[in-house]
Amino acid sequence: MAKVVLEELNGDIEEGIVETWFFQEGDQIAEGDDLVRIETDEGTHTVTSPFSGHLNEIYFTEGEEVGLGDVLCEIEDDEE
Repeated sequence: MAKVVLEELNGDIEEGIVETWFFQEGDQIAEGDDLVRIETDEGTHTVTSPFSGHLNEIYFTEGEEVGLGDVLCEIEDDEE
């Protein structure tokens, strides 16, 4: 199981609001797919998947605040 961590946002921003998830738990994801869009004071930031597999669990729902270093979701490798 691989964790997707919020590692960067626009400029010096350290927090934002989850705007949109592009997938639901259980969906198949490919490396590089857009996972989630985060809204910040300086615009929006899209987090892409660093892994391929199934979206196992989402930790923040739309409208919730997230910060740098927060685990956004877990992706289960299909080969595990």
